[in-house]
Amino acid sequence: MTTIWKYGWPHCEAWDEWPARRQGRRFWHGWAEKGLSVPALPLQSALIQCCVERPQLLLPYVQHAEGLLREVLGRVLGEVATPSLGLDLLQFVGDDLDELRAAAARAMSHTKSGLAFDLLNELARDPIWFVRLRAIVSLGKLSDPRAIPSLLRGLMDSNRLVRLRAAEALVELETRMAPIFEQVVETGDRYGLHAYLTALENADLRAKLEQELQVSTEIKEEVRDRLQRVLRTGTLLAEEPAVSESLSGKAALLP
Repeated sequence: MTTIWKYGWPHCEAWDEWPARRQGRRFWHGWAEKGLSVPALPLQSALIQCCVERPQLLLPYVQHAEGLLREVLGRVLGEVATPSLGLDLLQFVGDDLDELRAAAARAMSHTKSGLAFDLLNELARDPIWFVRLRAIVSLGKLSDPRAIPSLLRGLMDSNRLVRLRAAEALVELETRMAPIFEQVVETGDRYGLHAYLTALENADLRAKLEQELQVSTEIKEEVRDRLQRVLRTGTLLAEEPAVSESLSGKAALLP
């Protein structure tokens, strides 16, 4: 690894005034050019500071690294990946390293292509929670109604952060809120409902949903009344859990 400098280095006048970057540059120089042996965590922290402005510097090293070094570089890339790397990181979608799959998901947050959308849907089912989290966040940033099935599945995730980010993405979609709220209630998942209502309050959109429910002509009257009660009380009604089992099974089969 003696060719790092051919990729250039992010330069700024205040470099020497930022201790973390100055330390990072020393770590990078020693590790990449001299084979310096340092503990993983200090190296990871220093490289994040170094590469936050130019994450593309990491790519050739991630591609050829092995073992612990590859894990460290994968974690760094997961923290600094940007949408500009979207196409470059597609190669890592099926990687064995969890951090690289997470980095790929993060980088596809603004890659509006059919392939990126399909891959994010795939990553939203990943067995590792932080990979699912990155995929859900990126799907939310795409703001595409086609992501609703995956976001609803994320709303029922076992991890609280994934549920919260899925709820935020659903609330922020530029589409009618009442039909989405109906699907949220139909999941019968009280944790998902609480996440959605929290996101709704944080976005100050509760009044908008109430208005939509009031004037909606597409939702049957008895269903509308039930949704209004759920919104008002913040809890599922007695009959909801009985319905939820079949609906949860259906959600699991969504593409």
